[in-house]
Amino acid sequence: MSKLILKSPYIKAGGNPSGYMSYTAKRDGVEILPRSEGYLHYMATRPGADRHGLFGDAESVNLKSAMAEMAQHRGHVWTHIISLRREDAARLGYDNAQSWRNLLKTHRNDIAAAMKILPQDFRWYAAFHNEGEHPHVHMMAWSVKENDGFLTPNGIANIRSKLTNSVFRHELMHLYQQKSISRDALVQQAREAIKGRAQQLSLNPIDEQNINQLMLQLAQRLQKLSGKKQYGYLPKGTKKLVDQIVDELARQPSVQDCYDIWQKYKNQVDNYYSDAEPETMPLSQRKEFRAIKNAVVSAAVSLMNIAANHQPEPTLLPCATHLLLTLGKLFEDNAPQSHDHRHSFADRKLLRKMQQKKLAHGQRDEHTHTM
Repeated sequence: MSKLILKSPYIKAGGNPSGYMSYTAKRDGVEILPRSEGYLHYMATRPGADRHGLFGDAESVNLKSAMAEMAQHRGHVWTHIISLRREDAARLGYDNAQSWRNLLKTHRNDIAAAMKILPQDFRWYAAFHNEGEHPHVHMMAWSVKENDGFLTPNGIANIRSKLTNSVFRHELMHLYQQKSISRDALVQQAREAIKGRAQQLSLNPIDEQNINQLMLQLAQRLQKLSGKKQYGYLPKGTKKLVDQIVDELARQPSVQDCYDIWQKYKNQVDNYYSDAEPETMPLSQRKEFRAIKNAVVSAAVSLMNIAANHQPEPTLLPCATHLLLTLGKLFEDNAPQSHDHRHSFADRKLLRKMQQKKLAHGQRDEHTHTM
């Protein structure tokens, strides 16, 4: 997989950073930057010249002056080593010193920020070594203030991320587009599974019954809650129930296929930034898909309203339709009988309305009883 490799050791205060600088600038395999000015190019390449490949913010670097500056520094010096695979360097145009200088100069403030150094206090030099299977640069970086500078693993990750975004920008742009498309497709597929507007769920009876039960539980809980009916506002236990429903939906083949495609693109993107193994987790634990959880809540609210109004709605998903039939059966089984006090509050309320209408029209209600 295409990757940018970054290592960030450092030379402690009191070490010999100027010696490291000289070695880096003149060792075998170092590439000398071409000079556009004829005289400077002649001075750098003529026989007996102090040839070196050191570069920095300035167009040209005097090695002796840079080493003298380095020798006077009493703080830590970080020695970043940044490399690419040979085929990637050649394919992306990073097989020459000028491209690396442009890259580092572009991101020198990002690197300074990651190292907790102000841009005006940041100093750096580097040299490109075009050798082996991993062409690379050695970058020396420090602060003019001796006690400044602090680099954490998170800071190293930030540097790597910034450089990776530039080096692999075209490839990453394509992957991010595909990842975004697959994310939207997954959300849409899950919504369709919830609402049943495009296709039916193809779950086996046991799974379907499980979703029915979970949706019924969720609708009953939501009926007792006040406030916004959105995932972020729900109590912890109710959120857990929504997560269960999302993971049940993820077992439906059409949703699972979309999730697999999204995970493939996510893993490809992550591989540019990290050496860690791809992380596998349930759909409900992906923060990118909060919209699916809200779709589940919305469907449960619809079920709650439908149950309250005793009116079926054809746009709900098949398993929800089965649930409505179940709810309807419950209403039939619990229909008010003479002197039967076991019917629900909703049934009693409906019965009173029917009684009032009959009385208003002068009709006698045989179910009327003394309270």
